[in-house]
Amino acid sequence: MSTLSAARTGPTAQAASAAEALPAAEVVVAVDNVSKTFGRTRALDGLTLRVIRGEKYGLLGPNGSGKTTLIRCMVGLVLPDKGRVTVLGRTVPSAAAAARVGYMTQAPALYEDLTVVENLHFFARLFGAGADAARRIEEVLELVDLGARRRSPVRTLSGGMRQRVSLAAALSTGPSSCSSTNRRSGSTPS
Repeated sequence: MSTLSAARTGPTAQAASAAEALPAAEVVVAVDNVSKTFGRTRALDGLTLRVIRGEKYGLLGPNGSGKTTLIRCMVGLVLPDKGRVTVLGRTVPSAAAAARVGYMTQAPALYEDLTVVENLHFFARLFGAGADAARRIEEVLELVDLGARRRSPVRTLSGGMRQRVSLAAALSTGPSSCSSTNRRSGSTPS
């Protein structure tokens, strides 16, 4: 049976183990005894974890160990059979929490005939980005190093650049949290 493990960076191990004692405002993701099965396959089995504000968190495990299922539970795309997931203090699924979470899938979900910046504006409007959306889009274009390609149609970009556009789309709504099911695609800005 495959297992899912989690790797933290940020707080020390002692601070991480003290996460249970933190005020709710400091815990941005809480997964409590979550289980999920698909037919006879148990993807998650009583998983509990906390992600603290400002902490980077990685899910490590072999194929089929439940990493993507957990992320999908966290963003409300899959409901757990047992247990509870809260994001930003709201039980998932929650429209209010979803509006503040960026989610990037493994395969880019972009409109190839639109330019990079047109895609970002589209997703920002779709997810209800506020009045500062244009400023935020400019920030994320620089963050993912695509400012010079802003007017390029997505179909002309390399695979790695498309991944960075997807990351920019996930961040352009100004999320408080960002989740990705993308493994080692070079989409992490340096």
